[in-house]
Amino acid sequence: MKINILLFSVLMLFSIYSNAQCLEDTHSSFKSQSWLSCNTKANPVESRGESHWLSLDLVYEYQIDSLWIWNHNVWGETGNGIKEIIIDYSSDAINWNTIGPFTLDKAPGSWKYNSPSLLNLGNISARYIVLTVIQTWDPLATCAGIAEMKINVNFSTSTVNIPELTELVLSPNPTSSKISIEAKQNLGRCNVLIYNSLGQLVKELQEESFKRLDLDIMDFEDGIYFINVQSQDFIITKSFVKTSR
Repeated sequence: MKINILLFSVLMLFSIYSNAQCLEDTHSSFKSQSWLSCNTKANPVESRGESHWLSLDLVYEYQIDSLWIWNHNVWGETGNGIKEIIIDYSSDAINWNTIGPFTLDKAPGSWKYNSPSLLNLGNISARYIVLTVIQTWDPLATCAGIAEMKINVNFSTSTVNIPELTELVLSPNPTSSKISIEAKQNLGRCNVLIYNSLGQLVKELQEESFKRLDLDIMDFEDGIYFINVQSQDFIITKSFVKTSR
């Protein structure tokens, strides 16, 4: 069985500052909705040194079939898009394997951007993934970024009905004080994590079983948030807006 994991900034883009994409089936050309790294930092994979990089912790180990990546899509700044990356992956964040390098297509810098680059990974087993930038489309660029990334995950067996799970509903949305997570079936044991638009974890729960979960977000600052529901069989990400009204 193959499922798709949609990655926003909720998955720990450690060297990146960003607001997240909020568009369906297209990709914003505004910088405020892009993920951009303009300062190199020490890479989690020590041999990579100081670099632009994205570090993902999927919480559980998965067989990863492929990645879809939409490149940096800001009009006039598509040179900051990544041209070549290399991928390191690990089960323990200590022992790393490498795949790549891969070449990404340059973004058009428009709203009509529906042709991401497909990176075939060949069912690697990983919990941790680090994408390191080798070069950008503009060789003189000091920043590097992407718009969005999706991971395709394979499972040989599963007791979870993935199409049902993708119908996870958040309500009300927008909300000022409380938000409910509701699924069509019992999700079983899950971790529920809420991140703000900068990828900072603001709330975390461990639930043994739930079909509906009510959360108090009265103390949250106004803005866009992402609820990440994770188990050994799936990861589901949904966004909501917190408003004072």
